[in-house]
Amino acid sequence: MINKRFLLISLIGIFTASLISPPAFAHRVGIPVTTFEWHEADKVWHVTHRLSVHDFAPFIDGLEWDTAETVEGQTLLGRYVLEHFLIAGQSDPLQVSFLGAEEDGDSFYVYFQIATADQMIAIENTLGFVGERDERRHALVNLNNGKHTSTLLFTAADGAKLLDLSRPLP
Repeated sequence: MINKRFLLISLIGIFTASLISPPAFAHRVGIPVTTFEWHEADKVWHVTHRLSVHDFAPFIDGLEWDTAETVEGQTLLGRYVLEHFLIAGQSDPLQVSFLGAEEDGDSFYVYFQIATADQMIAIENTLGFVGERDERRHALVNLNNGKHTSTLLFTAADGAKLLDLSRPLP
């Protein structure tokens, strides 16, 4: 049988320690996620970049508080992504169109559309490395071709990676 006095003293000790211990604060690092999704009706790839407002807003020159939804703010977000997410077709050129951007909760969403023939593309993704080049940071690129989803992981040590932008077979 558990000694009731020992149990009571233990509970009081835990409670007291929680009252006098300083709170733990951790910086939640936003992982940038890019998604390529095939849209059969339009015959184009929709590309969405999700970036943490907390991590990215301070590094986007000219972006002021509450201006992400303005035309100027959207343009700044689009330009920032284009400077840090480089893509190139390996056999054919890509037709990239900027669709816009928005802020939702604690994330920026930046939208593009890509028209291309089926081909491998090279991606150099430095979106995950804002500020100090922390080796623990990374970025993800997901490809959903309508039938399968695959993921590329980019770290600070990575260069360009290849992604197969092939439409799914009917």
